[in-house]
Amino acid sequence: MEGPFFPRHPQQSFGSPFGQKDSTCRVEELARALRDSTVITPARFSWVTADQLCSWLRSQSRVKVLPIDVRDAKESTGGMIVGALQLDSAMQQVQLDKLVEMWRSGRHLVFYCTKSLTRAPVMAQQLLSRLENLGCVGVSCDEDLRVSVLEGGIVALMQAVMRLYSQQTVELEPPKDLVVNFQPEKWIFCYSPDGPHVAHVSEISENSEREVEELVEEEMCDELTFLVDQSMSLSPQVQGSMPYIS
Repeated sequence: MEGPFFPRHPQQSFGSPFGQKDSTCRVEELARALRDSTVITPARFSWVTADQLCSWLRSQSRVKVLPIDVRDAKESTGGMIVGALQLDSAMQQVQLDKLVEMWRSGRHLVFYCTKSLTRAPVMAQQLLSRLENLGCVGVSCDEDLRVSVLEGGIVALMQAVMRLYSQQTVELEPPKDLVVNFQPEKWIFCYSPDGPHVAHVSEISENSEREVEELVEEEMCDELTFLVDQSMSLSPQVQGSMPYIS
């Protein structure tokens, strides 16, 4: 897997979303700027880290966790979290009712997309709104609502998997009790002094880092178009949490 996107030495440069940060405008930075300039309202779902989800998936006692994959067709190539239910991001009522039934059966639903910046939080909030309308949960409910979002999305989970491997590992394949249908050509794995980094091929341009205009066209437009009819609300800034738009 050696090549321009997979340096074999920590000091070796690489062309990917991970280098030359000052020449790029990241989606995360735009989301944080939007968060800081908008009225903040509390999120009602919880955030789950990649390490925590991996622990649940591998637990013998088994938290009754059900990952919910809401990536689009382009993003969902290359693998998915084991046991995940794939849903269209434009969730239909029948799909929402199916999630309600799974929640009522005691499952802990964990939504994720590529980085869980928009789609996953939006759909988690849609489910909670439906549960509230049905009288299943209350606005001030302090109990664990069993509706969560995977912080950092599947990219964060793949980075957690990378920590299981040494830098000298040429071929990386995630354990099948964490990721299924894995296709290595759909992922870019890079090691740096700061640790491992992962990107999905849908995140990068063909030869180099994208300029701001490309970023807006290729990433933000897709996300913001999806949110045209959504009301705006942003999660409070909590250390380690990712911003979201709903």
